Amino acid sequence: MQALSTNHTFLLRHGVALLSVPLAVVVRDDLSPIIRNLAALLATVTAAVIFTAWLAGTGPAAVTAIVSLAAGLYFPAPVYPLRSHERMVHEATSLVVCVSALLMSAAYRVELRRREEVDRELLEERHALGEAEEKFRAVAEICSSAILIHDGRRPFYMNRASEELFGHTRDELVAGDMWQIVHPDYRDLLKERAAARFRGEQVPDRYEIKIITKSGEERWVDVGARLISFEGKPCIVQNAFDITPRKHTEEILRNREEHYRAAIEVGRIGTWEWEIAQNKVIF
Repeated sequence: MQALSTNHTFLLRHGVALLSVPLAVVVRDDLSPIIRNLAALLATVTAAVIFTAWLAGTGPAAVTAIVSLAAGLYFPAPVYPLRSHERMVHEATSLVVCVSALLMSAAYRVELRRREEVDRELLEERHALGEAEEKFRAVAEICSSAILIHDGRRPFYMNRASEELFGHTRDELVAGDMWQIVHPDYRDLLKERAAARFRGEQVPDRYEIKIITKSGEERWVDVGARLISFEGKPCIVQNAFDITPRKHTEEILRNREEHYRAAIEVGRIGTWEWEIAQNKVIF
């Protein structure tokens, strides 16, 4: 079946090549009384070769050129028959024009194949990027940490954990100020670090900050940030873990230690520890 289809395509292309010859001769005969034999023949043959090359390819265009030269040689226009020297000029000029048309056709076909190859590579790259993005979204949506991608002004992506942590949807942050989720004490610092990251400067990849949820609650988060390319433009990807319970525990322990030290100092109490394994005493 494929061989039959290939044969049909071959016959169709060369059929177009042969069909363009009589059409060119007819048009030539109509133009000869107006622009003389040679000009009419050159115009029609050139048009036939270029048309065949564009429609059917370089091979059929070569057939058109050869048959057109033969038709012009043995079937001259009836209005102004060609003399011997005119015929030589006609043959040479027609040959140059046809060869030029064939070269143009070959160059066009090469450029067309190059563009098709480039388009195919781009399509494969887009397909690969689409698969990678689909995998990223699948992992990000089931991740327990908040993941946010932004360009310093607006977020392009937020996973479900981000909306649960911040209380805001992506559309809400796009419509308003993206930095409203950051506590005022840390807002300027994060903006400066984001700008420095876009400039290619070295800034910390991890830090702890406070955020403000949509309900107004203050929470501590551990944030990581990296510069990436997202949808063809530089962006920052950030992930955040809620560490508020840990911060509360640290604060409670710190307060208890301060109270313990204050009680010892006020009561003028001395303490000591004896590490038996190392036989070391700490006063």
